[in-house]
Amino acid sequence: MTERMLDTVTWTGAERVLDVGCGPGLALIAAAKRLTSGKAVGLDKWMVIHGEVNNSKAITLENARIEGVEDRVEVQDGDASAMPFADASFDVVVSSFVFHHLPHDIQHQALREIARVTKPGGRILITDDRTGELAAALRKLGLTDVSNRRLVFPIHLLSARRASAVVA
Repeated sequence: MTERMLDTVTWTGAERVLDVGCGPGLALIAAAKRLTSGKAVGLDKWMVIHGEVNNSKAITLENARIEGVEDRVEVQDGDASAMPFADASFDVVVSSFVFHHLPHDIQHQALREIARVTKPGGRILITDDRTGELAAALRKLGLTDVSNRRLVFPIHLLSARRASAVVA
């Protein structure tokens, strides 16, 4: 599913990519493998939700080293609802299987933050279940080309593009 998500982007290799809730780095590393001069940045709070033992910044960085992309990966501690990045910092923002863990109000704050840090013309890609409400929220934020399609039951790929300014 990660590859199918990333295949929807026309990559130049110079993108700056953000993986929100990167965990051990599956999507982060897959994106980094598509980069030449770009950078893939992972952001996570490193919470143990389902008893994961391999969810830490050190493990994510080690996974990037093993996969040969450590020079294209950066990992930061942080919260999806209050990201430590400047406005319009990323060409592509991805998030895989994170939103269903977030309380409803935090989901909307995280979407606002994702929209804020995405560059005009940039892409947002979210895989999760129950993405219909997320799609509606992205439209309200002023994102365009919002698409919500099923990959495999019950997982959907939600994609959108930031046209210009984000609605507050």
